[in-house]
Amino acid sequence: VVTDHDLHDPTLLSNYNVVVLVGHSAYWTETAREHLESFGSAGGHIAILGGNTMWFRVELDDDGRSLVGDTDAQTDVGSEPTGIITANWYRHPVNRPENRIVATSYRHGGHVNRAPIPDRYEMVPIGQRTPWTVTDPAHWVFSGTGLTPGAMFGRETTGLEVDGVVFNCDTGGNVTRPDGSDEAPLNYHILAVVPSSLGWGTMGYYVNPAGGAVFNAASQGWVWGLETDDVVRRITGNVLDHFATGTRLVYDPVQTSIFAEDLFNCPQTLLAQPGWRTNGSRGLVTSGCAYEGPGGLELSGPTQIGLARSIAPAGESRSHVELRFYVKADDFQQRTELPRPIVTLQNRTGNTVSQVAHVELDVAGDTRRIRLARRDAGGNFAATDWVPLSNGWHLIEATWRSPGTMALQVDSGAVLTMENPSSGQTASEMVIEFPPAQVTEGGRVCIDAIAAGSEKPGRVAQLR
Repeated sequence: VVTDHDLHDPTLLSNYNVVVLVGHSAYWTETAREHLESFGSAGGHIAILGGNTMWFRVELDDDGRSLVGDTDAQTDVGSEPTGIITANWYRHPVNRPENRIVATSYRHGGHVNRAPIPDRYEMVPIGQRTPWTVTDPAHWVFSGTGLTPGAMFGRETTGLEVDGVVFNCDTGGNVTRPDGSDEAPLNYHILAVVPSSLGWGTMGYYVNPAGGAVFNAASQGWVWGLETDDVVRRITGNVLDHFATGTRLVYDPVQTSIFAEDLFNCPQTLLAQPGWRTNGSRGLVTSGCAYEGPGGLELSGPTQIGLARSIAPAGESRSHVELRFYVKADDFQQRTELPRPIVTLQNRTGNTVSQVAHVELDVAGDTRRIRLARRDAGGNFAATDWVPLSNGWHLIEATWRSPGTMALQVDSGAVLTMENPSSGQTASEMVIEFPPAQVTEGGRVCIDAIAAGSEKPGRVAQLR
C-alpha cells in the first residue's frame, strides 16, 4: 500500500506488475501522473476500482505536507503559493485530459443514484438504485458471471460519482465504441453502462501499444459491492488475476479518420445530448427527426440552441476538416432577418472563440436553401451560391481548408467551390446552431448523423 506522495518516487512502480487505484482518486500531481503513465507505457497494468479519477491537477507544497489545488479554477489560473496551474486536467491551459490514461472522465459521467435533496450528496436507498447494464458479456472480464446482453448487476456500486466516455450506438440503440472526441482511446471496450447526470457511467477496458492494460470500474462506489455482490467480486477477481502476472496483453488498435460523430441513436440519459457543450438550450432527440436510426436532433422552440463538440485534441486544432450531416428543413422558417448558420466550424482557445466556416440555412419565398460561407480574422465574409432544398432529407458534405479550396455538395449534386486565402486559421470544434426567434418563434430543423474527419466520413444508410 502506497500513498499519493509515494508515487513521486520514479523507481517505485517498476517493482510491480499492477497498480490498483481504490475509491476516490481525484487529485494528481504532474509528477505522480507522469510516473503512472510511464508505468503503463512500459507494459504495466492499471486497475481503477473507483470514480472521479484524476479530476484535478494539484501540487505539493510545504515539503510535501500540503496539497494545493484550486478546484474552482476555470482557466488560466495559478494557485498560491506555488503559482502552478491547478485546474482540471482537461481545461486550458493544462490541456491534458484524464481520458488519455484512465480512458474515462467525470465530465461525461457525473452523479448516479443521487437523492433529490438540494445541496446534499447522498444516495437513494439501495433498492431504488439503477444498476449497471451489460453491453459486452463475452469479454473475459465477465468470465464466470453468467451475464448476458442487457443483464443488470451491482446496484451497490453505481454512484455517487461515475466516469464516462462519449460513444455512439447502432440503429438498435446498442453501444458501439467511443468516438474519441473526448480523447478516450478508440479501443476502449465499453463493458457496462449506467445513465448518469452528465451522460453515462462506462465500465471498461483497453490495452495500450506496449501491452499495458487499464481496467476502469468508473464508479466511486465499486468496492462497496465486494462484500455483498458475487458478480462484482468475480469481475474484480478476473481483473486482478489477469493483471497480477504482468503478462503483456494484446493491443487491438482502432483506426479511423473521423474526429467526432453523433448518430443520436443512444437512449436518452438525464443530460440531453451527452458529449456536447452548451450554455443554453440543447434541442431534443426525437424519432420524428431520425434519418439512420431511432433518433435524430430536433431544433425548434423560441430560444437559441447551440451545441459544440470537440474535433481536435485539447490545446491543438486543425487546418482541414471534412464535414457531413443530414438535414431536413421542410418546416424551417426565417427566424431572423439575415441568413444564419446551422452548422459552424470554430476554434476555441480557453474562452476565446473564432469562427472560420458556416453552413447557412435560409428561406427565399417558399424555397429553403443552403450554402457554405467563410470568415477570416478581419471579419471578411464570402459564400458559395445558394442550393435549393426540396422536401425530405438531404446529405450535406462540406470541405474546409486554411488556406485552400472549400467545397459544398448537396446529395449528389454539383460541387460548389470557393477559395479560402486565409492561412493560419484552425478549427477545434463543430457547432450545431438554431437562431433566436427575432421574426417568428415557429419552425423546425432536423439534423442527424453529423460527423467531422480528415477524410469524407461517407454516407450512412437511411433506416427504412
